[in-house]
Amino acid sequence: MTTEDTAAFIDGYGPDSLERICFAWNQKHAAEFVDANDAFRQQVIAAVLSDPGKAGIDLIADLFEAEARWSNEAGCVRRWFSKLASLLLVCGGEEQLDRFIESVQSPRILVLI
Repeated sequence: MTTEDTAAFIDGYGPDSLERICFAWNQKHAAEFVDANDAFRQQVIAAVLSDPGKAGIDLIADLFEAEARWSNEAGCVRRWFSKLASLLLVCGGEEQLDRFIESVQSPRILVLI
């Protein structure tokens, strides 16, 4: 994916786009752990974090939820997880609080963050 493709994805993000960034896990752990959407999702996250004003709250919330699910199964959080959380809560405010809580409710994530 090019930077232009990622920017176009962000600009045109809607409900039909979720399948490209959601956590698509192969149900395996350790060396066999695979999330089919991970590479593209990381590109989108990098673009969103570098220019948060270009992303809508639905995209930010969906990225955060996907990363929370990834973290739960991977047993770790990535360095940008807290930045996504902050962006979700600052941009989404009280309306996104329930989604934030639901996403981090896993005992594994609570220990990690």
